[in-house]
Amino acid sequence: MHGESGGNLVSILRQARGGNPPENALLDIARDGKLTTDHLRRLVAVEWQCHAVELSAYGLMSARFPRRPAVRLYGRLTELVVGAQPKLAACAEAFGMGPDDLWYRPRTYETFAFDGMLAYVAANGSQAATALALHTDVELYFGDCARLVRLAREQGVEAPDEFFRYYEGDPSTGLLDLAAEVAEDGVRNGDDPQEAILLARLLEQGIGLFWRSAAGLDVTPVHVPSRESLEGAAGIGAE
Repeated sequence: MHGESGGNLVSILRQARGGNPPENALLDIARDGKLTTDHLRRLVAVEWQCHAVELSAYGLMSARFPRRPAVRLYGRLTELVVGAQPKLAACAEAFGMGPDDLWYRPRTYETFAFDGMLAYVAANGSQAATALALHTDVELYFGDCARLVRLAREQGVEAPDEFFRYYEGDPSTGLLDLAAEVAEDGVRNGDDPQEAILLARLLEQGIGLFWRSAAGLDVTPVHVPSRESLEGAAGIGAE
């Protein structure tokens, strides 16, 4: 299997995914005609949690593999997220969402599962593994966002224009080809293609939990003390 090219790796990954596709609970709700504005607000909140870790992950990947074409891929994704942040903030503001809505809700394991897996890939994956995992992320995320927006429009779900502008764009042009090229370069230089496919498939599961959190189907909430109780404990917040 060490002779596989990046394109062949993508094909093998897609075949494996076809036999066991990742879950998208929010898209399932939309297909059933039950999508609401609250679902869309929750999606914005869950997505907000991802950006900081994504930027850290791309930075670590760039530090570990500082050569072309790999560094071009990580750099383009960094630019994509940096450019998306103010647009997502505008989307949240249009929904009337404040800091507490973004940072403190939702707070479940599922909300952060994608972040955790991406961080693991960044710290431990080979160049080929990072590239194939990022190919998976780009392909699944933007494709499902487009489907979600289409269903939301068809069903007349109430949402601000900022939401539709943010989620119906598909800036993945060229990114998938670049990710496949980076994976091929890694394998050509000795990376294990089986590891690359394994980590890409694990990231798929993290993406599935991202959508599950956005759908409000979390099963592992994390309970933390209220701000008031924290400020009153041991003099925290006291002048």
